[in-house]
Amino acid sequence: MASTIKSDNGVSSGVTGIVQTADSSGQLAFQTTSSGGSAVTALTINNSQQVGVGVTPVGADSRFVNVEVGASTSVSDIVVSSTNLLTYVQHNSYVSGGSTYFKYTGGSNYASQYSQNNGNHIFQSSSAAGTGPSTAVTFNTLATFTPAGNLTFGQSNAGIVFNNSSATTNSTLNDYETGTWTPVKGSGLTTTGTFSSSGTYTKIGRLVNVSFLCQATTISFSSGQQLLLTGLPFTEAAVGGFGVLAISNLNINAQAYTTGIYSNSTSGGSSSQFSGTITYTATF
Repeated sequence: MASTIKSDNGVSSGVTGIVQTADSSGQLAFQTTSSGGSAVTALTINNSQQVGVGVTPVGADSRFVNVEVGASTSVSDIVVSSTNLLTYVQHNSYVSGGSTYFKYTGGSNYASQYSQNNGNHIFQSSSAAGTGPSTAVTFNTLATFTPAGNLTFGQSNAGIVFNNSSATTNSTLNDYETGTWTPVKGSGLTTTGTFSSSGTYTKIGRLVNVSFLCQATTISFSSGQQLLLTGLPFTEAAVGGFGVLAISNLNINAQAYTTGIYSNSTSGGSSSQFSGTITYTATF
């Protein structure tokens, strides 16, 4: 049987107390009475211990205990679902038959979801607004806080947007990384013996700083603009980057183009090794 606990507002002559109905739902409902005398269900607990505040709980996924909140008796605005490992908080969506659907559709009525999973805190949003009441929701991950305290972005090119009114085009920091790269001998570099090379880089946004060390029995290059190294870790943009090479106790100006690192010297140089640092702008 189903039980309803009713509360009279003291104005109407409604029934108060516990009212039982002959059905098999097994739910427990708490009702309040409006000033006009109409009974309104404020809280419902179904026979699966799913709770609805202002709504009849759907509780379609048996893995979770749900608390569903909304202004409609049919579908919820917010759903809180929990089990021993997972917790979900959903907005503008509801679960039915194991799938998630939009409640409100059209315009800017996106669905969103927060979940906690094994220490990860995951923030998601629908890829678009719903187009109909039976439109299934596809959630995209926007950001995740990991148990180690790291923040990762789930969408390509997403980043931190600074409120910087002086920026003319873009104030989004969307990349920071460090790593290694292997310089490749260019056509303007002459060597004898075994050629070896190593390099590191730091990339902040589109700005890349690379360092490198090359060694052989002898390494030399002629004066003028010579292609010394290729294999930059990121493609160089149309604007050249600049830096300094060190060879034969000489500091020689160098420049990065899309094809690699070039010397820009009137004298050239020769030694058993040379090193350098170049800063350039990547295409991304």
